[in-house]
Amino acid sequence: MALLRALVLCGFALSLSVASAAELSLDFEAGLPPEAVTTGDVATIADTVHAGAQAISLGKGGQLLIPCADRDGFGTVRMWVYDSGLKLEGDAAKARAYGPVWGLQNSAAQQLVFGLLYAPYLSGNDSYGWVSTADGTGWGSRRYARSPRSPGWHEWTFTVNNETDIVVAVDGKVATGFDMMASKFFRGFSGIFLRGGVELEERLIVDDISVTWQAEPLTERTRPLPGEKRKAPELAAVPLKPELAGQHPRLFFTREDIPAIQERCKTTHKDFFDRLMGGANGYLGQLPPKDAAQCNGDQDMQQWAWWRLTTLAFGYIATGDARYGQKAAESLCGPLYPEDFIFQRPDPPFCRTIPGAGTS
Repeated sequence: MALLRALVLCGFALSLSVASAAELSLDFEAGLPPEAVTTGDVATIADTVHAGAQAISLGKGGQLLIPCADRDGFGTVRMWVYDSGLKLEGDAAKARAYGPVWGLQNSAAQQLVFGLLYAPYLSGNDSYGWVSTADGTGWGSRRYARSPRSPGWHEWTFTVNNETDIVVAVDGKVATGFDMMASKFFRGFSGIFLRGGVELEERLIVDDISVTWQAEPLTERTRPLPGEKRKAPELAAVPLKPELAGQHPRLFFTREDIPAIQERCKTTHKDFFDRLMGGANGYLGQLPPKDAAQCNGDQDMQQWAWWRLTTLAFGYIATGDARYGQKAAESLCGPLYPEDFIFQRPDPPFCRTIPGAGTS
């Protein structure tokens, strides 16, 4: 059986340069595939395995690259990763430190990995973190994965659908803290990257890896790459009540509701209103980005196009202070007009009807 696995792995290695699709199944019973690239402490072990007789173990600083293809592509990587339940104590739990990491690598030698990451703003004892060396910061930017840790074996799934859509899941639950656009890992993947702890004396143990890879995207891309214009969809007009035609505001409330809203802001909802206006006052001195390319991922675009805009607009409605209205219009009618910002359309006609909004 070991000889058969070795022959299969050799056949996979020979097919890397010619295939438009490939599959790999690796249980380490026959050791590492011949195309694997190792650095430092990398070895098979028999005392901690997911299935079978052997798993792969990487000690402090050890690295393993398993090529999946000779170029970047798309597909799914599944691997079983063992969590020892390591918990750091005291100041060590808030110090910057890399434990074991695992994930993908592309043909530019950039990595997208998850693992045991510690930093003052992370909770490494409780949740996994992630880092992408494609984001321009190298290994400097540790991020929160929102995937809780627990001791034992866990199945990690990396599904690379297209250039702007990667889904990472742990035991079937999506790591919601992963931000595809912030990662800038847009090339697809060509290999699997594993690394033992760096600052931490913690081994990485992995078993039962499976890969499906293909040159073409799994799904059609719906999000634009940075600097790329998105085609606006064909949307059917929503019929309005006749009495609301040409009237603003009209979505959540109308002009007739404003006096009651202003009264609540002064009385029953004053605490909330004061906190909201603290944010609005801070936004008055901020300048919106010129276009989507200047935003750091989807969350930054959401904050500019919706959070700041709606806070400023409500501040204007509730106080009548033109400063808030003008600042909201600056975003609404400039590069961050929500619909036109999303679809990169340059001509928002409604904005030009707002006094003081300008014609940009």
